[in-house]
Amino acid sequence: MTILGLDHVQVGIPRGGEEAARTFYNTLLGLIEVPKPPVLAARGGCWFQSSGAVLHLGVEEPFGNRIEFQGA
Repeated sequence: MTILGLDHVQVGIPRGGEEAARTFYNTLLGLIEVPKPPVLAARGGCWFQSSGAVLHLGVEEPFGNRIEFQGA
């Protein structure tokens, strides 16, 4: 099986982890940060995308290092 892309993967991060996530996903991996809708931005977290991936990082309390995949 060949993976061609990831369409909307949700990864949990701890509250306040956005800057570390930006350093990793944007600076190191080159994913582009995209704005969250205002109602969701108030919850924290950040969203990234590239030509083959959509990645949503959401704040989890308590933080449990959870990943969700939504298939199409």
